[in-house]
Amino acid sequence: MLMTAAPLSYWSGLHENVYYSALALKNGGYQVTVACPHGQLDDALTKISVDTIGIDWDDWKSSVGKVRDRSFDLVYTHPFRSRKLGMNIAQYQSIPMVSHFHGRYLDSISLWKNKVSRVICVSEGHAKYMQAGADVADHTVSVVRNGVLDKFAEVKMDSLDSRTSDGKSEILVLSRVDPDKYYLLDALTEAISGAVAIRPDLHWVVRLAGGGTAVTGFEERIKGLVEDNANVTMESLGWVPPAEVPSLISSSSMVVASGRGAALSLALGTPVIAAGSKGIAGLQYGNNLEAGAWGNFGGMPSSMDRFQSIRADVRTLFGSPDFYKNVSVSGREYAKKNLLQSISDNRLRKVCDEIVR
Repeated sequence: MLMTAAPLSYWSGLHENVYYSALALKNGGYQVTVACPHGQLDDALTKISVDTIGIDWDDWKSSVGKVRDRSFDLVYTHPFRSRKLGMNIAQYQSIPMVSHFHGRYLDSISLWKNKVSRVICVSEGHAKYMQAGADVADHTVSVVRNGVLDKFAEVKMDSLDSRTSDGKSEILVLSRVDPDKYYLLDALTEAISGAVAIRPDLHWVVRLAGGGTAVTGFEERIKGLVEDNANVTMESLGWVPPAEVPSLISSSSMVVASGRGAALSLALGTPVIAAGSKGIAGLQYGNNLEAGAWGNFGGMPSSMDRFQSIRADVRTLFGSPDFYKNVSVSGREYAKKNLLQSISDNRLRKVCDEIVR
């Protein structure tokens, strides 16, 4: 199998999706080769014995020849430039192609939908968007969520009192930090208002974890919150290695995140406000959780009510230890049923098996 991926940032949810997809398929008996740029992803894949082909995506056409020289049974593409390379190879070798969509975009699929065997989307909302926006046949669309490692759903969950016993409460903003993610700051502003109002006795620390092109803009917005609230401070952590993220989430009282970061927070039992590139899904509990998961936790537009309820929801969250526990436990239970990596791995292997086996 040839998998193509052209991530733009240093490390993001796309990197992790490619990494875990390649690992799942390798463990399922596939011989996987990933065409990707040299760097973090290339190094990570090499460590799990997945073959790679280095691609300069600014000049990807110059790499077509060396990819064509290898023989494959299936092409698995990620969007845009990597999809173009993958389609070139699939057509040249007359083999089937799977295309994986991570967000609310169409990548001109109406022009090539008859050339793809299966389209994978990360949520039901994105699948519906694909079917409605490009008239992609229902039977060719599958949903494979971004999974989180099963072990994280077994980590001990701390109570609200335990997380704030030192008089400090940490709110983690976890995301790729680029201009399309400013919805997270809108959600954070409402959350801080509710948190400070209900627990003025606590010192609130906003920790920004992530790298990208808008770090300065994010920091300036958060500094504005600090200036407006005497008991709020900020820490900018920059890009955090994936192995360190779970402990950051578990030590936080609340997380503001999108996509995979929100899913990981649910599995770890830390209350999370979901916000992403397309909208704000609010505190992930009850109906908000169902709606958040439907759109990959901020990857689809959301009702304004979910944004407007954040301040009140956060006041209840930090004003009631019992409610805090309910949010933590229900989030973990949802993750166990829907978001574990083993579930996503099995779905992905089934999709590919149906095409080539």
